[in-house]
Amino acid sequence: MRRSNPDDGRPPRQLVFLLLVALLLLTAGLGLRAPWPPDEPRFALIARDMAEHGTWLFPTVGGVLYPDKPPMFFWFVAGIYSLLESIDIAVLVPGIVFAFEIVRRQK
Repeated sequence: MRRSNPDDGRPPRQLVFLLLVALLLLTAGLGLRAPWPPDEPRFALIARDMAEHGTWLFPTVGGVLYPDKPPMFFWFVAGIYSLLESIDIAVLVPGIVFAFEIVRRQK
């Protein structure tokens, strides 16, 4: 069995396998559920309004500035919504992306 040399720039096979299993588990059922109360529906509506009305700079709820979450989160969700046109998927994608970022930082 050939062992991966840490200096050759390729990740070991076990890490690749683990990441593929994590991807499968994290994305299973993506888009099959609606956002769960109390926070996800509000975040989804804010991001959808940003994308549909073109008010990308500041997230608002009913015209009032929404300062409880960083705007970058809403920009990310609104961008995914603009690409996929499914708010059920768009609101879940940041959690998946940031879960993989945590795994990447652990190695």
